Amino acid sequence: MLLSNVTLRLPTQAHADITAPIRTVKGRIPIPRDIQDLMVVRKPHVEYEFFDPTDVLMRMLLLSPLAADPNNLCFWPRDSPQYEGYCDGARLVRITAALPPGTAALTSIRFFDEINRDEKGFETGDGGIVVGGFFTRAARESTYAKSHFITFAKLNLPKVLYLHFYLYYLALRTYLYIVSCSKIGT
Repeated sequence: MLLSNVTLRLPTQAHADITAPIRTVKGRIPIPRDIQDLMVVRKPHVEYEFFDPTDVLMRMLLLSPLAADPNNLCFWPRDSPQYEGYCDGARLVRITAALPPGTAALTSIRFFDEINRDEKGFETGDGGIVVGGFFTRAARESTYAKSHFITFAKLNLPKVLYLHFYLYYLALRTYLYIVSCSKIGT
């Protein structure tokens, strides 16, 4: 993600921003007519709320115990004989070369999959997880490097159609919606 519409803040304003409630965005994705025809209870669209992944990443970077150790962070390309993480390889070299001097990309990985939750406020559902790509490979194994940011509403669909709808259509549309709503564009 490239910083495109970020304004400079005084330290007190920046602190107030990062400790304020996390930014929530409401989304609405239309359900194709052929899928509506197969639903037990027809719905023209899916509505949901999600946390802005950019806010989630910034909180990981500023508040995570992983970020307290500089050895867990990797913002700039490394010269390595093997590909061990997102800091290795030509892609981050090209991205960094396109940025203003002294700045770094806020890299991330977004997964859309089934999320299992327990009786302590958690339930099974399909949703999304964002992982800080700026953490080293070893640090990304920690739960502090990952955060849930969206859970999709359950729809009554036949199993095969359900998997196709959630894994392909809804995940892609949600990703495009998130990019368009995020404070920081790609």
